[in-house]
Amino acid sequence: MRRLKAWQAQSHIYEVPCYYIDHCLAQTVALEFWALIQKDPKNAWTHYMAYTRQGGSRTFTELLKNAGLKTPFDEECLKSVCETAKQWLDGFDMTGIE
Repeated sequence: MRRLKAWQAQSHIYEVPCYYIDHCLAQTVALEFWALIQKDPKNAWTHYMAYTRQGGSRTFTELLKNAGLKTPFDEECLKSVCETAKQWLDGFDMTGIE
């Protein structure tokens, strides 16, 4: 019998896939905000407030567009977040971390 990969053993992926997808999208947006904070905290706050002020009034992609954010459905969104994370990790002192 074939062994499942660790992520495949997560039953919620199969039982409530929309819930799981929603969390992945929210996490990606949170990472985009984190990346903005690394570059310009004041600007990141402006985008965050523009995003939250629209709450419940627009679709997910409209919220992002109106707040000047990239959609997680766009490859450039994750690419940009990952590049910022790599720069941050490259500059982080890993002394004493095992």
